[in-house]
Amino acid sequence: GDLLRAVATIRVAAANAHIARAVAVTGAQSSPPLGLTITATPNPALPGNFLDVQYTTTNNGAATLTNVALEARVPLVASFAQANATGAADCTTSGNLNTSCDLRERVEWNLASLAPASPVAVSIPPQLFNTYANGNLVPIVAIATGSQAVARHTVRIGITEDKDGDGLSDWLDNCPSFANANQADVGGIGAASVPDGIGDACQCGDVSGNGRVTTADATLITRSLLVPPTATLTRADLCNVGGSATCTTADAVIATRALLVPPTATVQQVCAPGLP
Repeated sequence: GDLLRAVATIRVAAANAHIARAVAVTGAQSSPPLGLTITATPNPALPGNFLDVQYTTTNNGAATLTNVALEARVPLVASFAQANATGAADCTTSGNLNTSCDLRERVEWNLASLAPASPVAVSIPPQLFNTYANGNLVPIVAIATGSQAVARHTVRIGITEDKDGDGLSDWLDNCPSFANANQADVGGIGAASVPDGIGDACQCGDVSGNGRVTTADATLITRSLLVPPTATLTRADLCNVGGSATCTTADAVIATRALLVPPTATVQQVCAPGLP
């Protein structure tokens, strides 16, 4: 609540007279005492999914706050019973004035007193409409004690297509064309590489099957193509990195050059398991 006052004056020294003067006053405001956050799971979600929407109110100040109230709007979802919300929720003050929490009605909680650094979480269990389309966004909004704190959250309706049948939507799947429910991703190009967003199961060039493309993989490819071969590829289906449609010595050369510093070639995701 303090005020900061700044004054500037232009004067002519010879005449000792003021030419112009400006004054600015700025109000100083400390961090708001109330904090409010929203989380929703699952997110992304599928049409028809039940959401677990959590509202967490926190006292960021040093003293206990009293008469704390929380209000949320029922998002664009199917109705749910007031009794299925947590924290003694009340849906009777708006809309149909009954214990069914309906679309766009208010859900209210009387949180009473709120001790410092002691968050209070409440939740609602709405179900998404089956008519939602892929890519739709569901906004969720809540306010605490007369707009002292406002929180917003968005749930995305995810893509339902699952080409490889591993239970993961294609746009979330790090190997959309090769089943890998565990989504393992230990690394990428190089023995010390970190996870690169491509699942181990479809990391083109990783013919040894350890999740990374290394010089050992290039050697294995070369040896497997000798007559007779002196090595066997654990994942022969990952051999093609851009050399040709089949596994050839060109793939070994590309893998080797891709591991140089700086690299002089690029490992491409063109093997069958790595295709989108």
